[in-house]
Amino acid sequence: MQKNQELAAKNNEALDEQRRKVQTLQEVTVTARQKSKKELLEEEYVSGMFRGGEGYTFIMEDDPLAGAAQSVLAYLQGRVPGLQITVNGPNASLSWRGGSPSLFINEMQGDVSQVQTLHMSEVAMVKVFRPPFFGAPGGGAAGAIAIYTKKGGAVNQDIKGLDFAKIPGYSPVKQFYSPDYMRYDESHAQPDYRPTLHWDPFVLTDKNSRRIMVSFYNNDITRKFRIVIEGCNEEGRLTRIEKIFEP
Repeated sequence: MQKNQELAAKNNEALDEQRRKVQTLQEVTVTARQKSKKELLEEEYVSGMFRGGEGYTFIMEDDPLAGAAQSVLAYLQGRVPGLQITVNGPNASLSWRGGSPSLFINEMQGDVSQVQTLHMSEVAMVKVFRPPFFGAPGGGAAGAIAIYTKKGGAVNQDIKGLDFAKIPGYSPVKQFYSPDYMRYDESHAQPDYRPTLHWDPFVLTDKNSRRIMVSFYNNDITRKFRIVIEGCNEEGRLTRIEKIFEP
């Protein structure tokens, strides 16, 4: 009986010693900042040289002026200091620092006619880059305007009186700036930050021509190449391959 009492006392002493070693920390409050709609759209849509940059970002969602505008350029009129935009129906002219800003649609170079055909319900975001924008041909001395169209089913179809149809397909033919460094040109002295190095919309292969040679000049910053091949066979079946290549 006495031994049991001694053993119990020792156990209580051991428990008291453990309790003394345990320290209770003060209450810790963890807070997290919710990302803004601009930050979320930047992560979803923007890449490469189009990330960040000095300029202006316009989000079309919840902007009543966006729905009332006839075109993207009409929407931007008077919104960017120094950028002069004149819209006359389907025609428009742009001027900034004595030149015409480069236009991009989903980070592929476009022109005024392509931009003017976009309906505002298709546009998710517009980024306007102050001059210079090095991702544009010739160093972008007149700045750039990048337009991002809504992805997937994000296009607003709740417009009374209009019918919508989704037609799958590929992008129309566009022209990309492709310098020829074998020939002298003063503009070649400027940094080359082209995001698209080569795009050929018309490549034909058959059983006798399975390999096609393409040549292009790299820009000043790229060390890895993202190669995307899209097309269809003689039966109309679509294919797409995307790989990262590091020389």
